[in-house]
Amino acid sequence: MKIDTNLSDEDFKNFYHKKLKGGYPAGELYNDLLESGYTKGRIEDLINQHYQEVETSTKQRVKTNSLLLIILLSILVIYFLVTKHAIALGAVGFIIFFYASYKYATKKNDGE
Repeated sequence: MKIDTNLSDEDFKNFYHKKLKGGYPAGELYNDLLESGYTKGRIEDLINQHYQEVETSTKQRVKTNSLLLIILLSILVIYFLVTKHAIALGAVGFIIFFYASYKYATKKNDGE
């Protein structure tokens, strides 16, 4: 596949992301970029920029999701304290379990 070598950094990252998301193998894409005239250094710089942005975006989503879970948990605890419903207590337990599992999974994936 011939790839335009005049792509801006942003267009390149969008192109790269769409190809990978569409199931195009990363190794083949790398070779196609080399064959199109990109240098190894340029490809690696652009790919590293792409993955740094993806990682930053993922970390922001994790923080946002964590905040939303804490807010929801707080609302359910307040609801339980006011109404003393067993369903609210069960929901609180479920959210605590979900949150703990989620944090464990993200730490495990980060290599911690």
